[in-house]
Amino acid sequence: MKFLETTVNRIYVISVTVLFLIFSFFAQVFIDSKADAALLTTRAVQMSSSAKAATGVSYVITFTSTASAQSLVIDWCSNSPIIGASCTATAGTDVPNFTGASLTSGSGMSAWTGTISGSQIKLAGSSVSGGANSLTFTSVTNPNTTNTSFYARIYTFANNSYGTYSNAASPGNYQDYGGIALSTGYTININTNVQEQLIFCVSAAAPGSNCGSGITTPNLSLGSGTPPVVGTAAVSSVNAYCQITTNAVSGVVLRMKGNTPANDYTLYNASHKFAAANSGAATNPGSAEPAGTEMFGVVLLNGTGYTPTAPYAANTAGYYALDTTTSTNNVTAGAGSKLADVATTVSGTSTGTPMTLTFGATAQTGLTTAGNYQANENLMATGTY
Repeated sequence: MKFLETTVNRIYVISVTVLFLIFSFFAQVFIDSKADAALLTTRAVQMSSSAKAATGVSYVITFTSTASAQSLVIDWCSNSPIIGASCTATAGTDVPNFTGASLTSGSGMSAWTGTISGSQIKLAGSSVSGGANSLTFTSVTNPNTTNTSFYARIYTFANNSYGTYSNAASPGNYQDYGGIALSTGYTININTNVQEQLIFCVSAAAPGSNCGSGITTPNLSLGSGTPPVVGTAAVSSVNAYCQITTNAVSGVVLRMKGNTPANDYTLYNASHKFAAANSGAATNPGSAEPAGTEMFGVVLLNGTGYTPTAPYAANTAGYYALDTTTSTNNVTAGAGSKLADVATTVSGTSTGTPMTLTFGATAQTGLTTAGNYQANENLMATGTY
């Protein structure tokens, strides 16, 4: 019995000794490879887009290390951020694809070079002291999954050959380390509509922005006195105004067409029509009409976003005849005579100073018969969307 007890005690002592030796061995291995390792602090990865499969994405990787280093490895894993654990990774499917990506800027380790491809980044260079580091990688492709986490594992090494690193599951004798969790997400899609807009007004007084004020009916009196009389010694003039606000992509065309009777283009009554300004020529005379010469015409003054078109380009020295000659584009036919182009501004409107239409007339002794004369001209605005 005593012999058995002694034998059992010996076996117990031997077993304890063996376990102690095994523990000491693994503890020594652990100390040799991890004793100097420290956790990277303030580590993060900022993506310029979290949409699945997004291309041209920037990844800004920041971390703070405790020890100087000459190389680093970043592994991307889909299953775990834990250092030394198995790593599942298919670049572009469940983790980012860095093939074709570039290290474009950063601090601390920004001057390093190495291999950037697939699901791994390996950089090496001259020794960099511990502290804050920032690395910016561009042209990265996000994982092709949505609302799914993936992870970065970062290790730094004392030499420029990645220490004894083998792979993500066997990172070797790294110095500083850390894991980071990221995720793709659905893109928020917001849809709405903006309807086509064209605000247009014609007034005897200059209207306010967006035709919101100052509109008066353009029943104009041409001449002086009561009742108004057009003289023979000088040109009588009167103004009308138009204002356009639009979101038409290609702007607006402003046209004018004679109304009644027979789409007239000048002052008329039952027995006589005023002669067209500048003898009906399509160009401005460049000077005032000669005194005593019968004429009726118009001149346009630019407003905000308005560009008068030939033959109505702004010139206050003389008046234009309303165009009756241009085929299908004159004041008596078709859609009327084109007066101006109205631009769509950057803000989507053409507001501000309205365009001024100055109508002028003179009578001629012995030619212009007495009586009441009128002209009826319609302005039309057509937007191109």
